[in-house]
Amino acid sequence: MIYQVIYQFVVFVCAIFLSFYLPGFLIISLLKIKSKLTLILLANVLGIIMWAIQGYLFGYLNIRWATYLYLGITSLLAIIGHRFLFVKIYSILPRIIIKNKITAILITIGIIVQLLPVAGSGLKTESGIIFFGNNAYDGLTHLGFIQSLIGHFPPIEPGSYDLPLRNYHYLSDLVIAEFSRIWKIPISLLLFQFIPLPC
Repeated sequence: MIYQVIYQFVVFVCAIFLSFYLPGFLIISLLKIKSKLTLILLANVLGIIMWAIQGYLFGYLNIRWATYLYLGITSLLAIIGHRFLFVKIYSILPRIIIKNKITAILITIGIIVQLLPVAGSGLKTESGIIFFGNNAYDGLTHLGFIQSLIGHFPPIEPGSYDLPLRNYHYLSDLVIAEFSRIWKIPISLLLFQFIPLPC
């Protein structure tokens, strides 16, 4: 079990880079932002937004396979335009953290605080799958929405027939659904353990 989670986490980290960071970086790098930390953070945020937009558009156009083209084209553009991007990121990341210690500490604390209430939910134990606090109902609802978004587009309300999904978390659930659909990472791991890290 633990080895599967570690494997899925490694896939997740690579997938985050390809799905969120690279597309966001391609756009943000055009703005010539001097602060490397700002560049990295904005690239990730813009990449998440772009991931939601492509999932929404390709879903309604009934060409969800085009997400693979989206990933291929953005990766190719990054390789052509920024050949040493991968080396640059790994070489400047430690310097960014050292230079921005307070920001790095605040981000780390924020991630820990965000993960504490949800990290144990959705994991298999000897007594079954457990959910903590409001994840016992809200988390299960979102798992249903995400599964509906993976299987149907436009999505339908789970447990209903032919009612469109209208929920205030629609786009965040769509981001997770598209991520799970493409990278084959279980939705419970994404929702409760992995996605809170970059978001």
